[in-house]
Amino acid sequence: MLSLALSYHQYHHSIHLVHDDAKEKEFELELSWIGDETNGRHVPVPRDLFEEADRKAKEALENFE
Repeated sequence: MLSLALSYHQYHHSIHLVHDDAKEKEFELELSWIGDETNGRHVPVPRDLFEEADRKAKEALENFE
């Protein structure tokens, strides 16, 4: 079973992967989550995790193309 944080990284990467910069405008990704890490509360993804996932997703895309 994936942790909530690892699942978030995978999801963030997938969103960047399917976004076509040549055809679509820039986008702002806003995500929230709910799970054991949040004590069952619906909360925004922590900024540090968001920034790390965003950086890794963009790096992966550069290597993908």
